[in-house]
Amino acid sequence: MSGRYNNRRTGTYTENLNINKSLIIRSSGSSADTIIVANNTNAHVITIQDQNSVTMKGFNITGAGTNYSGIYVLRSPNCVIEDNILHNDGLGVYLKTSNNNIIRNNTASKNLLIGTVQDSTLNSPITLLFRTIRFQTMVMGFMFVVPRVKYSQEIL
Repeated sequence: MSGRYNNRRTGTYTENLNINKSLIIRSSGSSADTIIVANNTNAHVITIQDQNSVTMKGFNITGAGTNYSGIYVLRSPNCVIEDNILHNDGLGVYLKTSNNNIIRNNTASKNLLIGTVQDSTLNSPITLLFRTIRFQTMVMGFMFVVPRVKYSQEIL
C-alpha cells in the first residue's frame, strides 16, 4: 500500500493485511459488499502495528481463528475503526498498548469476544461505540484494564 489514502473497490479480498504506514483505508462501497476474508486463519485478519493515525472504514472483516482478531492494533495511537462488520472472528477488535483510539459504528457478530483492551499503562481514553452486537459467546467480553474507557452498545 502506498500513499495516505487507500480506497478498496467492492468485492471479496482473501488476505491478511499488515498495515505498515499511516493510512486511511476505506471501502468505495459499504461494509456489506467489501469483504476481507482471512487467507490464514492462524493470524489476525488486519494488523496495525507501530503506526500512528490509521483509519479502517467500511469493511466486512471475517475469518480469524479462535485466538486471533479481525482487527489487531498494537502500539498504534490515534487510530479509527469505524463502519465495519466484524464477523466470525475469534475476537472482533483487539487493542494492545494503543491509546487515543476510536472504535465506532461497527457491527460485531458471531465472535468469541467483541473486543479487548489490554494494558495497564495507558493514560488516555478509548472510545468504543458498537452499532450492533449479536451472537457473541461473551456479550460483555471486554477485558478493560484501562482506567478511562467509554463505551456504549446496542444489544439485539
